[in-house]
Amino acid sequence: MVTAEDLLLILEEIKNLVLTNSDSDGNTDFDSQKVRIALELAKTELIQSLN
Repeated sequence: MVTAEDLLLILEEIKNLVLTNSDSDGNTDFDSQKVRIALELAKTELIQSLN
């Protein structure tokens, strides 16, 4: 079973990856549009599962 702490750990890992792979101007070393879509999908799934 996945716990809330497991999910928060993944979020922290994602945050660290974004910070590590971006510069002070907000430019990223990855496809930020794809990552945003993936994160928005995860957020939508969480919201839908609450209803």
